[in-house]
Amino acid sequence: MSYTISELNGVKVYNLSASKTTNQFIEDASKNKKSLRYNKEYRRRIELIQDFDFPVASSRVKVTPDQKYIIATGVYAPSVKIYETSELSMKCMRGIDSEVVNFCILGNDYSKLVFACQDRTLEFHAQYGRHYKTRIPKPPRDLCYHPYTCDLFVSASSNEIYRMSLDEGKFLSPFESDAAGVNVVRYNSYLNLLHSGGEEGIIETWDYRERNKINKIIANDGSDITAMNHDSSGYIFAVGSANGLVRLYDLRYSSHTLEVQHPYRDPIKAIGFHEDTKSMWSADRRMLKIYNKTTGKVFTNVEPKAEINDVEFCSGGGLILLANEDVRVGTLFIPELGPAPTWCNFMENITEELEEEANATVYDEYKFLTAEDLEKLNSSHLIGGKFLKRYMHGYLMKMKMYNKLREVQDPFAYEEYRKKQIEKKLEEQRSNRIIMVDKKKGGKKVNQTLVDELTKKAEKKKAGPNPLDILKDARFKRMFEDEELKVDQNSEAYLARNPKRSNKKKQDSDFDSVDEDEPKQQATKKPTNPFREEESSAEEDGGKGNGDNEDDYYLDIVEKRKRISKTDYESKIQADKNKSFGGGRRGGRGGSRGRGGRGGSRGRGGSGGPRKDRFFK
Repeated sequence: MSYTISELNGVKVYNLSASKTTNQFIEDASKNKKSLRYNKEYRRRIELIQDFDFPVASSRVKVTPDQKYIIATGVYAPSVKIYETSELSMKCMRGIDSEVVNFCILGNDYSKLVFACQDRTLEFHAQYGRHYKTRIPKPPRDLCYHPYTCDLFVSASSNEIYRMSLDEGKFLSPFESDAAGVNVVRYNSYLNLLHSGGEEGIIETWDYRERNKINKIIANDGSDITAMNHDSSGYIFAVGSANGLVRLYDLRYSSHTLEVQHPYRDPIKAIGFHEDTKSMWSADRRMLKIYNKTTGKVFTNVEPKAEINDVEFCSGGGLILLANEDVRVGTLFIPELGPAPTWCNFMENITEELEEEANATVYDEYKFLTAEDLEKLNSSHLIGGKFLKRYMHGYLMKMKMYNKLREVQDPFAYEEYRKKQIEKKLEEQRSNRIIMVDKKKGGKKVNQTLVDELTKKAEKKKAGPNPLDILKDARFKRMFEDEELKVDQNSEAYLARNPKRSNKKKQDSDFDSVDEDEPKQQATKKPTNPFREEESSAEEDGGKGNGDNEDDYYLDIVEKRKRISKTDYESKIQADKNKSFGGGRRGGRGGSRGRGGRGGSRGRGGSGGPRKDRFFK
């Protein structure tokens, strides 16, 4: 799919990076030797930013304060890509010697950057490229910047927080923490405080005016702190730990004010606040969770296919960027969170168009099963477990598991499914050919009787909507194309809903029974024609037929066929009369109004017979 739409609590999430990259499309086309011109997924793809991808995965992504540039790092080889939002394309790419752990934007745009790498180096980049490179004693884990004193703070796998003055160009005396390792450092510009979170749940606060530690608490029940951030007021800060626990603290209180537990209990990768909707968000490697920061009520959850490494909200709106373990950098849009940024305001129109289109990609990976279907698969014991999701009047099961259960139940089901898929693809290829189609019937193969009825109604109807328009309606189009939607007119359910058709079926059966009774009465005679004896007697009398006997015979037939409709009766009588009283190929000359003629060898004369109009009156 080129995009996916998921919905939770009435909140729609548009995943615009669900399709493959352009390079992947080109590689697949060259392997399969097919043109991309007819690839629907390629033509419907959505690329918010051109070449917004990495060869293997992306590790970090951030937006500059002026919202004009997006900076992302990834592997392999380790590199930094800078994208310009006004052009929606990549501005430049730079190679780095080692993988980036984290980076910090020192200015208002991309002209001043610092990268903390796994090989214990700090790389400073200017607008023209790498400016300076230095090393620190321990491998870095996080870094932040003090804009007023131009000091850089770097946390590492030790109890020291390294400080480097970018104004003087030298290292300052580090801050010593009580934790064995400091995982997170954040600078609170509103209160001029430095917060650090380390192992064993130790959170420390430093007053940068005095360069001294002023507070220390044990947060999140002593679990290692992996993420931390504060809101716009500076008094409230959120803390995420290694066991998936998120707690909200207020500097003016000793205990936490809110607690949220992630279901997967994985370490929290990123955490932050969304001020426009008064909500907060936290992300582990599997899930991005958004909820109210006061009540903790879930706003929505997002579970991408690839593992999450970093999250960035663009200008407090509804556009979200995800650095993940996938080739493409994740791009999500949630209109309920706010409008799209000014540099991609066209996203509003795209989402409106996507809402108009029918989207069945939410549960593409699941199979809907009722309780009866589960009994057929001998899987009723799975109800209430983690393998089934409750949905409407049944359950949702992953397609992989459903296919395995079906293979165990019916080993040859896959072969039948494979044949159907091959036939379907062949039908799609044939549909591209030029075929002569009956315009009145529409060339449909499924439910042809219904098409014929609609055609008759269209011929009779002179004004108003055309009944044949239903064949072009997208809602009912599959009914005349898909064999699975074919109506079984012999089923009891169909006959119960259509009593006229069931009565007609009974009449046809009665008509057949009468026809079957006639030859039984004359089974002993060799000729199958019931009038053979009368023919012979008529020839003995000189070729003169007896009209009274003929009338009596047909009156007897009328008595037997009282239940048959008048039109069927007349057509049957006419056919029998033509066979019985028509002149043969060597028959004599018969009068048109009852004048007899000499009968031939293969017919008999119509001597003295009644007029056609009198007989059927």
